Amino acid sequence: MVFSNFVKSESGNQVILKNNVPIENVRNIRFFKDDSSGSFDKKEFRWSFNNNYWSAWEVLNQGNLTRLDLKGKSYFFLEIRYIKASPTAKITSFSLTYEEQSGTTAVTETSCSPTASTSEKSPCSKEYDDTCSISKPKDCETLNGEPGSYYLWRPNHKGQQPINTIAGLEAVLNSKQGIIPDGTYLNGQ
Repeated sequence: MVFSNFVKSESGNQVILKNNVPIENVRNIRFFKDDSSGSFDKKEFRWSFNNNYWSAWEVLNQGNLTRLDLKGKSYFFLEIRYIKASPTAKITSFSLTYEEQSGTTAVTETSCSPTASTSEKSPCSKEYDDTCSISKPKDCETLNGEPGSYYLWRPNHKGQQPINTIAGLEAVLNSKQGIIPDGTYLNGQ
């Protein structure tokens, strides 16, 4: 399948392409194609499964985009950012070629779904629960159905962890730095 329904917006030297309509039932991404000319300082992308919580920006290349593990999510949103190196640089189109999930079944729409009506009550109980699937319960024994490598990949990190919850880290940092009374840290000797 090919998806090319991206909305383009430009501001200064930045061009953003985004799909406002979700790409549905993507099994994996095969490749992307863009029609661009001129030079760009950066080409980046980020993605979301619910159009609310986004990954970190990554360098746009075939390898980074095709390695995304979409884990059978029903909806996929992509945002592409081009930073022009010169005013003559331009991007005319962007398309994504992907394989659909085989044997997909209809997903009951909820208010977490980007196409749901606003009158529905959400069954989602967690802030970051973007699947809204009540048919697949969460399993703490398997790290919420994800392999350990998922949690080691930096773009999947969410939230903050207090320093005192990491055994010994605060002591190591304190031994490396001194504090001036105004709260400024100095490198230790």
